[in-house]
Amino acid sequence: MPRPSHTLPVSFVTRAANLRTWCLLLAALLAFPCGTAVRAEDESGALSFPETEDEPEPTASYSGKSAGSGQKAKQPDKMSGIDGRIGFIGLPTFGRDDSIVPIELFPYLQMDKQILFGDFRGFIGTNGKVGGNAGVGFRFIEPNDIALFGVNGFYDADNSTGKTFQQLSVGWEARTRMLGAFGNVYIPVGKTDQVISSYNFNERFDNHSILFDVSSLTGQSMSGMDLNFQAFLPGDFAQAHQIQATAGWYSFQATNVDSINGYKMQLQGNIVPALTMLTMLTHDKTFGTNFSIGGFFRFGTRELPDIDLNGQLRRFVDRNYNVIVSQKREIQSGLEAINPLTGNAYVVQHVGANGGAGTGTEADPYTSVGDAQNAPGGADIIFVEQGTTLNESIVLANGQSLFGEGANVTVNDSRYGAIRLPGAASTGATPIITAPGDGVTMANNTRLAGFMIQDTIGRGIVANNVNKFKIEDVTIEDAGAEGIWVSDSKAGTISDVTINGGASDGIAIIGIDDVLTLNDIYINGVAGNGVNIGGGHGSIYFHDDLIVQNAGQAAFAVSNLETLVVVDDKGTPAVADDVTTTTTGLVSVDKLVVRNTTGGKGISLDHNEGIIGFSAVDIETANASSVYVRDTENMQILNGYLTSTNAAAADIDGSGINIALTKLQATGGQNGLRFVDTTGQFTVYGTGDLGTGGKIMSTNTAIYMEDGPGVALQTVDFASNGTVAYVNGGDSLIITGSNITQTANTIIDATNLTMLQVYDSQFTNNALSSGTGILFQANTTGSYTASVTNNTVVDAKGTFFKTQTLAGGEGASLAYSFQSNEIALGSANGVAASVDWTGPLTAYMISNKITGSLGNQTALRLHTGSSTSQAQALITQNTITLAGDSSTGVDIDMGSTSTLYVTSNAITFNGLNGTGVRSTLRKAGGMNVSGNIIIDNLGGATGILFDSVEHLSTLVLNSNSIDLSHASTFVDRGIVLSAISNADANVTSPFVTFVSTASNTVQGATTSYTLPATGARGTLLINNISVQ
Repeated sequence: MPRPSHTLPVSFVTRAANLRTWCLLLAALLAFPCGTAVRAEDESGALSFPETEDEPEPTASYSGKSAGSGQKAKQPDKMSGIDGRIGFIGLPTFGRDDSIVPIELFPYLQMDKQILFGDFRGFIGTNGKVGGNAGVGFRFIEPNDIALFGVNGFYDADNSTGKTFQQLSVGWEARTRMLGAFGNVYIPVGKTDQVISSYNFNERFDNHSILFDVSSLTGQSMSGMDLNFQAFLPGDFAQAHQIQATAGWYSFQATNVDSINGYKMQLQGNIVPALTMLTMLTHDKTFGTNFSIGGFFRFGTRELPDIDLNGQLRRFVDRNYNVIVSQKREIQSGLEAINPLTGNAYVVQHVGANGGAGTGTEADPYTSVGDAQNAPGGADIIFVEQGTTLNESIVLANGQSLFGEGANVTVNDSRYGAIRLPGAASTGATPIITAPGDGVTMANNTRLAGFMIQDTIGRGIVANNVNKFKIEDVTIEDAGAEGIWVSDSKAGTISDVTINGGASDGIAIIGIDDVLTLNDIYINGVAGNGVNIGGGHGSIYFHDDLIVQNAGQAAFAVSNLETLVVVDDKGTPAVADDVTTTTTGLVSVDKLVVRNTTGGKGISLDHNEGIIGFSAVDIETANASSVYVRDTENMQILNGYLTSTNAAAADIDGSGINIALTKLQATGGQNGLRFVDTTGQFTVYGTGDLGTGGKIMSTNTAIYMEDGPGVALQTVDFASNGTVAYVNGGDSLIITGSNITQTANTIIDATNLTMLQVYDSQFTNNALSSGTGILFQANTTGSYTASVTNNTVVDAKGTFFKTQTLAGGEGASLAYSFQSNEIALGSANGVAASVDWTGPLTAYMISNKITGSLGNQTALRLHTGSSTSQAQALITQNTITLAGDSSTGVDIDMGSTSTLYVTSNAITFNGLNGTGVRSTLRKAGGMNVSGNIIIDNLGGATGILFDSVEHLSTLVLNSNSIDLSHASTFVDRGIVLSAISNADANVTSPFVTFVSTASNTVQGATTSYTLPATGARGTLLINNISVQ
């Protein structure tokens, strides 16, 4: 802001001459100590001072060094180093309106009593503007060790005003141990007069011209000087903390501005040796009275200096950080706007409803655009007054602009930039264009703004093969064809457009190979697509909101977007020197909002090689998909919501996608989601709470996938679907945090799915007519992962989690996990988890809680087919409670070589004839059954049963507890090995080895153990007795 200034009665030259005289006198004065000290010589002839008894030499108590001129620390003859400091100086001061954060480096080379140094500074203001100072200097202590003298020179660059001002300076200083004087002379260099800021206002028409006023804030760097006196305060405390006071005067001048003259006072001292605090008061008639406060943290490669003369050789130079800039505001009135396309003043022709023959001025307008275009003086701008209706098809000439009164637009002046078009504040009726053909046809370097285009027979606006056009603040209603048609054009911008109704597409964009930008578009009720993009390999950007409602076809359609590959063979037949250039078509949308209740799709993409991306979407459709994609290589959605009724929310085929949503809602129809021959990822995150990811309900198949992408659904619920997911080939399916209810057939039917994960979900009231909840199977070799973890299942029908290989899948590998689930079996012959796999297998069944009350139920079943592959399984820490007759806790039948651990399980039977652990090993392997607790509360149970074990197998049984004492009516068995099988006909004495190191306990059994007459080797401990 401008500051008042006043002129001193003396010239700068006179003051400078006086200052030189003062400096010489001061230097002479400082050559002697203050007070009553007299010159004296000791016996050696050296200069000395008489001792004073009542005023001891001050000392810096916190450094442990003398601060006086008596006993001084020995300084090396030559040393170098770098000192530095970083600080903060707050509140405005002379020459600066903002606080600053300076950082300074002070490299030096000290030779006895002389020092050559640099002083390099950078600072940033709280306004974000920066500046810097770079200086060099020389100091020396005169031979009598009484005074220090120095000179310095600096270059300054200061951008704190927003413009860079530069200056050079020369400084001097003279100091004794307690007193000092210093001064600086500042000389501007470079561009000394600059416009710091400006703005245009009061735009108005004048005949055929646009006039405006300019307010400019100009800055002029000022030359000047300062003179300062400084003293360390006396007293132990002041000396210990190096407290010093400074008083000074400054004066700055520049051409055609008032001089600045003022004074300053400063007090500074050390809190600790490395931390300095300061306060400063300045006053002058330009900047007024200012008080500032600051602090510095000092550091360096050597010990911090004292306040003696040797220490003051390393003090930072006292000078201004900023270039002093005088600022003043100037008003220029009645400037004529210059057209940068022509270099001449804009020619404005006015069109109004009440015009006559017209001369095209504001007072005497034409009645048609055609007349204005044919005006003798030409027409750069055609300005149509409010309330005017134009019944004509308008074809703009190159470089021409058509503006309606009330349009909030700017035009460019070649000197002062953007100028607001007069009439923007009008609140009258928007000018209307109706036409027997197309409404407005654009040309090169044309603009259109501020109109209602209604009921055109043809298109509302056409831009065909046009370079640089701009359409803004336009409403189009009921066009006979497309609302806006853009084809084969470059560098176009369409902003703030509303399209209501129309016989075809809202906006058609065809064959764009350059850049087209659209901002804030609203389309409602068109018969065709809301936006239809076809062909081209350019870049099309939709910024801010794109809103489409009730489009007859798709809200947003893209087809045949190209990727252009050009090979330059460099005129040679060799391939090595070929240069390939790839230009990928791009469609980028910030936010798409769709409300299509009339059967039109939300997003429709077909046969695209380019990239189509949406930062955010909010799409609702009825009887059509929210996202429909075919043969598109790269489609992305980063966030948003999809809602569909009677159609898939996303229907994607033959494409590459990366879609991430917050919420998904699909109701009715064949599928909720459909993916075929698609790669990439489809994810719904929710917001963390259950149900926040949305719901898929009342579909035949909620998720349909054939060779699909990775699909991850978090907190998405499923209700009343025939099947939740049908998969035939695909990367992955992850369902987490879901509530799955009222499924009629199968929850998940997955074949050849690389990875399945279901966790943290609840399953209730699922009829499951197929007899299977989750079916995971393979008929093709490969590597598969299946994991069902931490789920709750109520009234599970049939087999809840069934995993198997089919013909053709033999040899496929499986990583299997069934952990921390709580399963309530709800049908006879039901199974919580069943594995029947032929191929390499690693299986974990851990920490599940399984209950059942009907007959022939099995908690955990693990079978493998005949294979040379290795199977490994850990079944541990499961809690199994079965109340139906003839039920089994763990059922194992291994047709392959296996290593099995069945440990620490708790199995309870409340029905007749239960079996705790039942196993068949058809190939030699190892099985460890230890630490299990098996309780029969009704009778007829068998604790651990080996139906058949292959020759050379090893059975480890330790610390199992089998309690069969609760009923004595039925035959109970503890541990049973029924048979030893032998696949090798040449072996006549097959055997199995038992290993027991901790006794098993069998209580209340009719038969504690049963072993074959021959073939059982090793040790089996039961009730602390070796029975084998």
